[in-house]
Amino acid sequence: MNAGTSNHYLRAMKNFCRWAVRKKRLVENPLLDVSLLRQTEANTTRRRRNLSEREFQALIEAARKGTTVLELTGPDRVVLYTVAVNTGLRASELASLKPESFDLDSPVPAVRCLGAYTKNGKEAVLPLRPEVVRLLQDFLKGKSAGQPVWNPEFARQRRGGQIVRADLEAAGIPYKDQLGRYADFHSLRHTFITNLAHSGVHPKTTQLLARHSTIDLTMNIYTHADLNELATAVAAGKAFV
Repeated sequence: MNAGTSNHYLRAMKNFCRWAVRKKRLVENPLLDVSLLRQTEANTTRRRRNLSEREFQALIEAARKGTTVLELTGPDRVVLYTVAVNTGLRASELASLKPESFDLDSPVPAVRCLGAYTKNGKEAVLPLRPEVVRLLQDFLKGKSAGQPVWNPEFARQRRGGQIVRADLEAAGIPYKDQLGRYADFHSLRHTFITNLAHSGVHPKTTQLLARHSTIDLTMNIYTHADLNELATAVAAGKAFV
């Protein structure tokens, strides 16, 4: 069991114990002082990576030309991947979205995901970039109100990674790199968070947009830097020679 899974179970057990104390089923909470595990790449079972801008564009082009999978056409996947990489929404959250989930005409266009479908149980409201708004305006035309925008089976059957893998392979991008890191559907969320960090967004703001419980999770698991980026950072400093 990795640290993330362990923490998930511990939170559930802590909530149950708090309920038991409140209902006088327990005198005190036996898990009150039990701490969550610190999550790092070392104790993460499946290591993921972010996609570069070039890789993402290649993925989009491959999806556009690809065949239909689980009722997701190539154009369906283009918009699905684009919304995922620009909002950080998870597969199950994206699968829950309906046309009315998108508010494209407000001063600050946003997508709203109900708490029943988010990992932390809280409603998520995420702003949308103008380019994404324009893409969605065309895509949502003719979509039926109250019906999922994308066939939710890709999330229910946990086949998001399989679908992305097929499009990556069509684009000539390895699904697993030389360091053993995967580029699956959840990597689109990693890409969103990494891009925020690389753009100089304040870590606390990045954490809020990622909807993470701790800044440690945002910075140490979901934010990635490759060797070229590290070399650029070193070159920006003063040389001591």
